[in-house]
Amino acid sequence: MNVTASSWLIGCGTVLAALAMGYSITAWLAARQGIRPARLETAAAPPVTVLKPLCGAEHAIYECLRSFCEQDYSRFEIVFGVSDSDDPAVAVVRVGLEVRHAPCALAGRSLSSDS
Repeated sequence: MNVTASSWLIGCGTVLAALAMGYSITAWLAARQGIRPARLETAAAPPVTVLKPLCGAEHAIYECLRSFCEQDYSRFEIVFGVSDSDDPAVAVVRVGLEVRHAPCALAGRSLSSDS
């Protein structure tokens, strides 16, 4: 390898290392200062519907579903869907609906006779 190519590779490596160090320092400062992305104003935030299909009552399902209800978003609703009113998840959702952390609904094929 000739001297020109070697010095060019060293120069490129030095520039890339300097850029990586600059990025790392900027990311560290941003994390240290707690810089967060700008939030939308409540009026500007579009309404959102989260559709959550359910089947069976898994381990810690209530905590998982509660995390859906505790979103940091002002205008949302959650629709939990089941295929059968006898699904064990229905009881868990109904308990959650009593607590009502967020606007929630329960939808399914045979739930109209239960509600």
